[in-house]
Amino acid sequence: YNPCRMRPSIMEWLDGVGTVSYIVSGSSAHTNQLCQASEAFPKAKIVCAELAEMKCTAIGMRNADFVYTKKEDLKSLNAALANDGGAELHYVEGDTFTHAALVLVHG
Repeated sequence: YNPCRMRPSIMEWLDGVGTVSYIVSGSSAHTNQLCQASEAFPKAKIVCAELAEMKCTAIGMRNADFVYTKKEDLKSLNAALANDGGAELHYVEGDTFTHAALVLVHG
């Protein structure tokens, strides 16, 4: 969630925790490390706002797998997350400044 710089110590820690399946940019304003994280975990699904995707693909990042500001993508994402352990992502509609998302993890 809002990935940080992929330093060797972070990569080692993440490898020890388990598989990175999703990379979530919970705001269109916090995208500095999204491209680096997507390169570090090429099999992980990218989740972000449409504006974040536009910013990052302009500098070479692959397209997002789920754009949570699009209702159908959000619905598909939440169905996938339910199958992967019970998390939910909610788009904070009306947040026109950052297009924020909230992730809830159940369990």
